[in-house]
Amino acid sequence: MTCARTAPAPRSRGELPLNYLIGEQGPEPFLGKLVSSAADYAGFNLLLGDSEQLWYFTNSARDSQATPLRLEPGIYGLSNARLDTPWPKVVRGKARLQSLLQGKAPPSHDSLLPVVSDRELADPAALHSLGLDNGMDQLLSSQFIVTERYGTRSSTTLWTDSAGHVDWRELSFNAAGEVKARSEWVFELEA
Repeated sequence: MTCARTAPAPRSRGELPLNYLIGEQGPEPFLGKLVSSAADYAGFNLLLGDSEQLWYFTNSARDSQATPLRLEPGIYGLSNARLDTPWPKVVRGKARLQSLLQGKAPPSHDSLLPVVSDRELADPAALHSLGLDNGMDQLLSSQFIVTERYGTRSSTTLWTDSAGHVDWRELSFNAAGEVKARSEWVFELEA
Protein backbone atom coordinates (compact mmCIF):
# COMPACT_ATOMS: atom_id res chain seq x y z
CA MET A 1 0.00 0.00 0.00
CA THR A 2 1.25 3.48 -0.81
CA CYS A 3 -0.11 6.78 0.42
CA ALA A 4 -0.20 9.87 -1.73
CA ARG A 5 2.01 12.60 -0.38
CA THR A 6 0.95 16.21 -0.26
CA ALA A 7 2.77 18.24 -2.88
CA PRO A 8 5.25 20.77 -1.45
CA ALA A 9 3.91 24.30 -1.15
CA PRO A 10 5.69 27.63 -0.69
CA ARG A 11 4.37 28.04 2.86
CA SER A 12 3.67 25.64 5.73
CA ARG A 13 0.05 25.08 6.79
CA GLY A 14 1.35 24.87 10.36
CA GLU A 15 1.82 28.61 10.44
CA LEU A 16 -1.92 29.24 10.00
CA PRO A 17 -3.15 28.40 13.52
CA LEU A 18 0.05 29.77 15.05
CA ASN A 19 -0.29 33.12 13.25
CA TYR A 20 -3.90 33.39 14.35
CA LEU A 21 -3.13 32.56 17.98
CA ILE A 22 -0.20 34.98 18.30
CA GLY A 23 -1.88 37.69 16.24
CA GLU A 24 -4.32 40.32 17.34
CA GLN A 25 -6.94 39.97 14.61
CA GLY A 26 -10.30 38.40 15.15
CA PRO A 27 -11.35 35.39 13.05
CA GLU A 28 -13.13 37.28 10.29
CA PRO A 29 -10.34 39.77 9.45
CA PHE A 30 -7.68 37.04 9.80
CA LEU A 31 -9.49 34.82 7.31
CA GLY A 32 -10.30 37.76 5.05
CA LYS A 33 -6.58 38.43 4.71
CA LEU A 34 -5.80 34.72 4.27
CA VAL A 35 -8.09 34.38 1.24
CA SER A 36 -5.59 36.18 -1.01
CA SER A 37 -2.67 33.94 0.00
CA ALA A 38 -4.51 30.62 0.49
CA ALA A 39 -3.00 29.13 -2.68
CA ASP A 40 0.47 29.43 -1.11
CA TYR A 41 -0.39 26.46 1.15
CA ALA A 42 -1.04 22.81 0.46
CA GLY A 43 -4.72 21.91 0.83
CA PHE A 44 -6.19 22.71 4.21
CA ASN A 45 -9.34 22.93 6.26
CA LEU A 46 -9.12 25.55 8.99
CA LEU A 47 -11.38 26.05 11.97
CA LEU A 48 -10.70 29.02 14.19
CA GLY A 49 -12.58 31.31 16.46
CA ASP A 50 -12.82 33.10 19.74
CA SER A 51 -15.23 33.00 22.66
CA GLU A 52 -18.00 34.47 20.51
CA GLN A 53 -17.71 32.79 17.12
CA LEU A 54 -16.31 29.88 15.10
CA TRP A 55 -15.25 30.11 11.46
CA TYR A 56 -14.34 27.60 8.74
CA PHE A 57 -12.22 28.10 5.64
CA THR A 58 -10.73 25.75 3.06
CA ASN A 59 -8.44 26.25 0.11
CA SER A 60 -9.65 23.05 -1.54
CA ALA A 61 -8.99 22.99 -5.27
CA ARG A 62 -12.71 22.37 -5.77
CA ASP A 63 -13.43 25.59 -3.90
CA SER A 64 -11.15 27.99 -5.73
CA GLN A 65 -13.67 30.76 -5.01
CA ALA A 66 -14.23 29.68 -1.40
CA THR A 67 -14.92 32.30 1.19
CA PRO A 68 -14.72 32.04 4.97
CA LEU A 69 -17.89 30.76 6.61
CA ARG A 70 -19.10 31.75 10.07
CA LEU A 71 -20.60 28.68 11.70
CA GLU A 72 -23.86 28.98 13.56
CA PRO A 73 -24.33 26.91 16.73
CA GLY A 74 -24.76 23.25 15.86
CA ILE A 75 -22.96 20.00 15.20
CA TYR A 76 -20.58 19.83 12.26
CA GLY A 77 -18.31 17.11 10.93
CA LEU A 78 -14.89 17.52 9.35
CA SER A 79 -12.66 14.86 7.87
CA ASN A 80 -10.19 15.15 4.98
CA ALA A 81 -12.82 16.65 2.67
CA ARG A 82 -14.81 19.83 3.11
CA LEU A 83 -16.96 20.60 6.14
CA ASP A 84 -19.95 18.27 6.49
CA THR A 85 -19.03 16.10 3.51
CA PRO A 86 -21.38 13.15 4.14
CA TRP A 87 -18.73 10.46 4.39
CA PRO A 88 -19.94 7.56 6.54
CA LYS A 89 -17.43 8.32 9.32
CA VAL A 90 -18.54 11.96 9.44
CA VAL A 91 -22.23 11.03 9.54
CA ARG A 92 -21.59 8.40 12.24
CA GLY A 93 -19.45 10.77 14.31
CA LYS A 94 -22.04 13.55 14.21
CA ALA A 95 -24.77 11.11 15.24
CA ARG A 96 -22.69 9.82 18.16
CA LEU A 97 -21.93 13.34 19.34
CA GLN A 98 -25.60 14.34 19.05
CA SER A 99 -26.60 11.32 21.12
CA LEU A 100 -23.96 12.08 23.74
CA LEU A 101 -25.09 15.71 24.05
CA GLN A 102 -28.71 14.65 24.49
CA GLY A 103 -27.79 12.53 27.51
CA LYS A 104 -28.19 13.64 31.09
CA ALA A 105 -24.49 13.68 31.98
CA PRO A 106 -22.23 16.47 30.75
CA PRO A 107 -19.57 15.41 28.24
CA SER A 108 -16.28 14.13 29.59
CA HIS A 109 -13.08 13.11 27.85
CA ASP A 110 -13.94 9.49 28.46
CA SER A 111 -17.46 9.85 27.02
CA LEU A 112 -16.08 11.70 23.98
CA LEU A 113 -13.39 9.09 23.32
CA PRO A 114 -15.68 6.67 21.42
CA VAL A 115 -16.72 9.56 19.16
CA VAL A 116 -13.13 10.14 17.99
CA SER A 117 -11.74 6.61 18.22
CA ASP A 118 -14.22 4.59 16.17
CA ARG A 119 -12.32 1.94 14.20
CA GLU A 120 -15.35 0.59 12.32
CA LEU A 121 -14.84 0.56 8.56
CA ALA A 122 -17.61 1.88 6.34
CA ASP A 123 -19.81 -0.36 4.27
CA PRO A 124 -18.14 -0.57 0.82
CA ALA A 125 -21.50 0.18 -0.86
CA ALA A 126 -21.79 3.45 1.08
CA LEU A 127 -18.31 4.45 -0.04
CA HIS A 128 -18.99 3.47 -3.64
CA SER A 129 -22.10 5.69 -3.73
CA LEU A 130 -19.81 8.62 -2.88
CA GLY A 131 -17.28 7.72 -5.59
CA LEU A 132 -14.86 6.34 -3.00
CA ASP A 133 -14.12 2.90 -4.34
CA ASN A 134 -10.43 2.10 -4.18
CA GLY A 135 -8.85 -0.03 -1.48
CA MET A 136 -7.32 2.94 0.31
CA ASP A 137 -10.75 4.55 0.68
CA GLN A 138 -11.91 1.50 2.62
CA LEU A 139 -8.85 1.60 4.89
CA LEU A 140 -9.39 5.30 5.57
CA SER A 141 -13.13 5.00 6.18
CA SER A 142 -12.92 4.70 9.96
CA GLN A 143 -12.40 7.69 12.20
CA PHE A 144 -9.43 6.06 13.88
CA ILE A 145 -7.07 4.66 11.27
CA VAL A 146 -4.48 1.94 11.82
CA THR A 147 -2.51 0.74 8.81
CA GLU A 148 1.08 -0.32 8.34
CA ARG A 149 2.34 3.04 7.07
CA TYR A 150 -0.35 5.59 7.84
CA GLY A 151 -2.78 6.21 10.64
CA THR A 152 -4.13 8.22 13.52
CA ARG A 153 -1.31 9.50 15.70
CA SER A 154 -3.28 11.75 18.03
CA SER A 155 -6.80 12.62 19.04
CA THR A 156 -8.01 15.63 20.96
CA THR A 157 -11.18 16.19 22.94
CA LEU A 158 -11.97 19.63 24.30
CA TRP A 159 -14.78 21.90 25.29
CA THR A 160 -15.23 25.45 26.47
CA ASP A 161 -18.04 26.58 28.70
CA SER A 162 -19.78 29.95 28.70
CA ALA A 163 -17.46 31.23 31.45
CA GLY A 164 -14.35 30.61 29.31
CA HIS A 165 -13.23 27.45 31.12
CA VAL A 166 -11.42 25.11 28.69
CA ASP A 167 -10.86 21.41 29.29
CA TRP A 168 -8.46 19.73 26.84
CA ARG A 169 -7.06 16.21 26.48
CA GLU A 170 -4.77 14.91 23.77
CA LEU A 171 -3.87 11.26 23.37
CA SER A 172 -0.89 10.23 21.22
CA PHE A 173 -0.73 6.80 19.60
CA ASN A 174 1.95 4.53 18.18
CA ALA A 175 1.66 2.87 14.76
CA ALA A 176 -0.32 -0.02 16.29
CA GLY A 177 -2.95 2.42 17.58
CA GLU A 178 -1.95 2.05 21.23
CA VAL A 179 -1.84 5.08 23.54
CA LYS A 180 1.76 6.19 24.09
CA ALA A 181 1.18 9.56 25.79
CA ARG A 182 -1.58 11.62 27.37
CA SER A 183 -1.63 15.37 27.95
CA GLU A 184 -4.38 17.23 29.77
CA TRP A 185 -4.85 20.93 30.38
CA VAL A 186 -7.52 22.95 32.12
CA PHE A 187 -7.32 26.72 31.69
CA GLU A 188 -9.35 29.90 31.42
CA LEU A 189 -9.63 32.00 28.27
CA GLU A 190 -8.68 35.65 28.57
CA ALA A 191 -11.49 38.11 28.04
